[in-house]
Amino acid sequence: MGFFSGLWNGVVSLAKSVGRVVVEGAKKLLGMSETTQNQVAERVEKVIVRERIIERVIPAEELGYKVLNSNRNINEFNSTSDFIKAIDAEIDVKKDELENLDLNKKRELKALGTSLYNKALEEAKDISIPIEFWKEAVDRGMSAKEIDFLINKFKEEGISPQDFVDYFKGNLNLIKKDLVKSAIIKAYKELEPNISEEEIEKKVMLERS
Repeated sequence: MGFFSGLWNGVVSLAKSVGRVVVEGAKKLLGMSETTQNQVAERVEKVIVRERIIERVIPAEELGYKVLNSNRNINEFNSTSDFIKAIDAEIDVKKDELENLDLNKKRELKALGTSLYNKALEEAKDISIPIEFWKEAVDRGMSAKEIDFLINKFKEEGISPQDFVDYFKGNLNLIKKDLVKSAIIKAYKELEPNISEEEIEKKVMLERS
């Protein structure tokens, strides 16, 4: 699939309006299966709602549409969330136009909107959240609530969401691996005080002690 094919005047101009990090994040989302991408988008949107980062959270696909139809630049604003609020208020979605796009183009818009929401979340929480983190969490069947608790716990424990990805890739040393596992267990214990460590290990497919 051609990335953002035919929808605007090239990736370079898009990167200038929303930032190269957002564009790269969208590319990674498009590298996922359609099902996984949709699940990631749904989780990201729900976490944004849970954290009340933006008052009105529109579907990621519509946010991507608004980005493409806006002349605004993200650098004009103090935060990504302010940028999102502005283009949401200024741009109307032409529902018939959006609905008539082919599946690939809709996926591209959704990827762009999801990546932009993720950037707003990173800024609000002051923590880097790679797109791969969302895929890993989705692959393990984690809900938006569980993901939100986990990100907050990682922040509290000084652990990066990238460490979560590296944990399951086997890229961490023993000390870091134990720290990540401990943070995951703490997050689930806060969510479900009566859950056992063994149940958490089974649920998230952690390496057993």
